[in-house]
Amino acid sequence: MFEVDIVCLRRLTASCCNYGMHYQQPTIPESSTNQPTVCVLCSHNCGLRVDVEDNRITAVRADDTNPITNGYACNKGFSIAHYVEHAQRVEHPLKRQPDGSYARISWDQAVHEIGSKLRQVKDDHGGQSVGLVGVGGQANHLDGSYALALLLGLESPWWFNALAQEKTQHALVDKWLFDAYPTFHFHADVHHSEYALVIGTNPLISNRGIAPREWVAALSDPTRTMVVVDPKETETAKKADMHLAIRPGGDVYFLLAMAATILQEQRYNRAFVERYVDDLATLQAEVGGLDVARLCDLAGLAEDEVRGVARGFAAAESASIFVDLGLEQTRFSTLTAYLMRLIAGLTGNLGNRGGMTFMGLFGAEGPSLRKQEFVAPESGIEAIAMWAPIGAFSYNLVPEEVLADRPDRIRALIVDGANPMLQAADTPAWRRAVDALELLVVIEPAMSETAQVADYVLPAPCGYEKWEYAGFPKGFPGVYAQVRPPVVSGPSEALPEAEIFRRLAHAAGLVTTLPRPLSWLLRRARSPRLAGLALPALAA
Repeated sequence: MFEVDIVCLRRLTASCCNYGMHYQQPTIPESSTNQPTVCVLCSHNCGLRVDVEDNRITAVRADDTNPITNGYACNKGFSIAHYVEHAQRVEHPLKRQPDGSYARISWDQAVHEIGSKLRQVKDDHGGQSVGLVGVGGQANHLDGSYALALLLGLESPWWFNALAQEKTQHALVDKWLFDAYPTFHFHADVHHSEYALVIGTNPLISNRGIAPREWVAALSDPTRTMVVVDPKETETAKKADMHLAIRPGGDVYFLLAMAATILQEQRYNRAFVERYVDDLATLQAEVGGLDVARLCDLAGLAEDEVRGVARGFAAAESASIFVDLGLEQTRFSTLTAYLMRLIAGLTGNLGNRGGMTFMGLFGAEGPSLRKQEFVAPESGIEAIAMWAPIGAFSYNLVPEEVLADRPDRIRALIVDGANPMLQAADTPAWRRAVDALELLVVIEPAMSETAQVADYVLPAPCGYEKWEYAGFPKGFPGVYAQVRPPVVSGPSEALPEAEIFRRLAHAAGLVTTLPRPLSWLLRRARSPRLAGLALPALAA
């Protein structure tokens, strides 16, 4: 079993699930021009401006006033109208019938039946028999606190998220090396780097990160060096000072060769290492003793080029390593995450301008709510907390935990903003798992592949039909968050995910009464005319 900080849990559950008893749909003009919003198709959330006619997005432009992306948007952002105008929108709650068809039902019926079934599964088999898949999406983060509050209220350890398939190795290594909170993100301050090493990404075309226009300037600055490591000669590689056409999957050998060269030739930052690095002798023996020529051969690279890159990185006034999915989804991703930090640490490029820095989320920062992360019984894999107060697992663990031969196997799943029947590996295994579930609830704007096999499908507005928030870590040393209003109206019966989770928590009997002082503050927080009374009271 796992332990939860019960004080934090009560505060989170009470505050999230007691907020507002009646949801009102926002009133949105049918037509408008130059409305600010963001792209929800990747984690960079580039700023956009849109024109709307007859409740349809008719024009999309990059937003020059957005302080994060400064008038840049990649080609994905200009297609958001197709994301909104989906031919398979879910317009009202649906319940699967015995013949496989779906019948329209009321929200009251859906919430009551789902809440009762969640409670029954928990009472019969324990909270470990309920799981949550997804949550949020690429710029829809207001539901996160509500979804996780419901999960913790059910005493479930099971949160499955795409981050755990591609990114959580970074959070794990940051915890090991720096005791970092899961709300911190290790990031290359590449815009100020004298020497930039770019691995597994093509920022000239997409996913440029913060201040993308500065990326373009960096590519042509003669005082700076950019080395691109990529099997393909990408658009960014063509602009770089050097392109290393690495063998696919050879990244770990390249990084090991760099670290070994720095140690063998003693090119590390002595002052920094003496102050901050533990047990240099072990590093010298284990990493410094590696055969660099053999590593370069495994990476498909020339030894003199790799050693030259290591020397240039170590000699630079500031240096950073900018990576993305090309590195993160290859082999040995945890080891490559460690080696990135090792190389930065050995060369004194931790916490400095132009080096590797930590960005924070906009919001509360702290350790995981769980005193010890849960370990998946079937695989032995431990949950990893990243950008959230509890640990997450990969989607790919779901089938084996549903099909397991034990009483507390997963029996009920809520899927929010995810499509694991299409996204996850081994769709036949997922299909068998779905057939073995006692309850599958999908919260979605569209009738996705996963929705088509669910017991209940609950309609949510898409990211442009509701107030929303993009909370991915952005900016250094500042911290940015993007809050945006709706620009078009969604289906009349669609409810924001946060409201859906609030109602389910009530229906499952999870909501407790707030302590009287907190209830008093909450009532006044909802009444602006009483704010003047509340603030002096707090000051007193």
